[in-house]
Amino acid sequence: MYYAMGHFSKFLPRDSIRVEMKLVKEEKMRYVVPLKIVSFKTPINQMVIIALNQDTNHTQIVQVKDPDHGYLTLTLLPESIQTIVYNVATTD
Repeated sequence: MYYAMGHFSKFLPRDSIRVEMKLVKEEKMRYVVPLKIVSFKTPINQMVIIALNQDTNHTQIVQVKDPDHGYLTLTLLPESIQTIVYNVATTD
């Protein structure tokens, strides 16, 4: 639990805003257990995605769709948590 909380405290500064991010499930992709994925936009215009695979045996390959920036393909090893950070354009 300590390391999982580190993903949130290290990569999400104060005033980050949670944003919708869609998990795209293709026919060939099977999810053995529900995956947990959450995304935020930070005050410095970065997108932060935190993904958790709770399955103890299976690697999960998923695509995440960002409506403004396209798709990301993530490979989540069993019992793993990953944080992805990327820059986004400002809307000013």
